[in-house]
Parts: sequence; structure tokens; C-alpha cells
Amino acid sequence: MQLTLPIYAAGAMSAITFLAHVFVGTTKNAGPILHDERLPSGPLATLTFSWEANSILLVFMTLGFLGAAYWDSWPLLVFNTVLAATLSLWAGVVTIRKSISPLRFPPAPMFLVIAALGAVGVSG
Repeated sequence: MQLTLPIYAAGAMSAITFLAHVFVGTTKNAGPILHDERLPSGPLATLTFSWEANSILLVFMTLGFLGAAYWDSWPLLVFNTVLAATLSLWAGVVTIRKSISPLRFPPAPMFLVIAALGAVGVSG
């Protein structure tokens, strides 16, 4: 791999996505649902697990891209790029199914940027 700057940028964008997820998304999106006492405990536990699992995933994606750049690891770069592209595609599907603009659903553009930066690194 020769183009490490886009790979580091993918790692930085993953970190920004993590921070947005935790500090903005938790407050504006998940928080009101996670604190709704009318929800049964089973669905609430599932939602809590899913939200926090995404936080963990974003930390490991950040570390994966940064590790791929630092150690010049092709498999780590490809894995994280495919993961970001898959999540970008799924975010697009969610926006279509829920009839919302991708710009109103931050994971759609954020994962697209991460995947694009990873793809530049893969192609370099």
C-alpha cells in the first residue's frame, strides 16, 4: 500500500462517526427511546444492546483503519473498507424503506465517505 493518507483519513472519519454516534445520536435519537419506561424490557434491552454494539463497532473500525495504515496491512484495510461499504449500502436501504433523505440519516453519508476513503487506499 502506498497511499496511507486516505487510510488514516478513513480512520479519522470513523472516529468522527463514533463521536457523533455517542454524543449527538445518543442525545437526539436513542436517548428518548432508551429512557421510555413504556417500552417492554425485552425490546428495550435489544435496542440498548444494538446501540452500544454500534459504538463498539465504530471504535474497532477506527482502530482497524489506523492499524491498516500504520502496519501496512492489506487484509485489515480490505476488511474495514468492505465493512464500511456494506454499512453504507444498508444505511441507504434504511433511508429508502423509511422514506427519509440520506442527508437526514447521518450514517448514510458518513459510512459512504469512510468507504470511499478506504477504497482510495485499496486502489493505491
